[in-house]
Amino acid sequence: MNDDLPIQQLFQPFREIKAPEGFADKVMANILSEAPPVQRSSRSWGRWVWTGGLALAASLFLMVSFLKAPPPVSKMDLSLYLADTNTVEEEIDLGTEIESYFL
Repeated sequence: MNDDLPIQQLFQPFREIKAPEGFADKVMANILSEAPPVQRSSRSWGRWVWTGGLALAASLFLMVSFLKAPPPVSKMDLSLYLADTNTVEEEIDLGTEIESYFL
């Protein structure tokens, strides 16, 4: 199944037209006379890498500088935290006395 049939019919009259004498030579001469594309060196990417690195460092600094360290935990605070039995999960039967010692 060829879906290009309308396009082929549209360009059918132009297939019989011949190109002017020396047309291909002129096209090839234009192509060869063009300057080759400029190769980008790694130095041109350097400023973008530095800019990205500085932006990343600044965002990390802002994120870390606003974080607060947790308060230091003393043995008294830890024992109060472990002794708090407000939740249902902590009020379950601990089994034997040996098992409750390790929890």
